[in-house]
Amino acid sequence: MKNHTRNIFLLIVLFGCATKNQSDTEECINFDDLELVNDNFLFRKTLFNGCAQKVQGKYTVELQFADGKKHGYVK
Repeated sequence: MKNHTRNIFLLIVLFGCATKNQSDTEECINFDDLELVNDNFLFRKTLFNGCAQKVQGKYTVELQFADGKKHGYVK
């Protein structure tokens, strides 16, 4: 029973780390620094992976990107 409980605890911890928002672990770039080319978002001429922020007045929007496409959470 002790091993079973420990395994469940480890799965919860590992799953929590794997699903953590990227903006929690690294800074977002300015959305205006991205370039849209052929429906792909590029940053410094390469497909963008990561978090980008768009600040509009008192609101900030965070977007996730994977392989140059919007992907994941929007905050």
